[in-house]
Amino acid sequence: MAGQRVMVLPAQPARGQVPEAARPEGPLEAVLGLDTALAVGLQRTAPEVDWVHAPQVERAAARNPALQIRPRQLAVGSFHGARVVNIGDPLFGDLRTLAAILDARWALVPVAAGYVEDGAGSGRVEVAVALIDTTGGAVVWYGVVAGEPGPRGPDAGASAAAALARLFEK
Repeated sequence: MAGQRVMVLPAQPARGQVPEAARPEGPLEAVLGLDTALAVGLQRTAPEVDWVHAPQVERAAARNPALQIRPRQLAVGSFHGARVVNIGDPLFGDLRTLAAILDARWALVPVAAGYVEDGAGSGRVEVAVALIDTTGGAVVWYGVVAGEPGPRGPDAGASAAAALARLFEK
């Protein structure tokens, strides 16, 4: 992916969790710091890729309100119930439009992120991620990455982000 432009979308809430925009107390505790940690990790492990991180994607969507694209509330439900080979609308339309605005070919979409308790008073953040070709909607890679066990909070999100970023090391 060297030299390619890749959009990194904000982490989507895990199935059954309320999107952060609908929660009065702010971001989901489970993914606190995940987007920032992922930006740092990806830049460090794969600097040859032209990463467009979540804040830039959100700014692009905000500058174009008529499009009604909400990067933190994408229609990723199809990933929760089946193996997805090609995405359809509305997700495809949203990613294709954002890709056109940002001149990106690829979209790295954390389709679900959540804190999974292990029953012993600890747990870890798990992130399901899809790499999507925005020109046709093909899902070229999908996987689940887990961080190190620990308490809820920013460190748990950072651990999962580091694990995901390591997948892009040469």
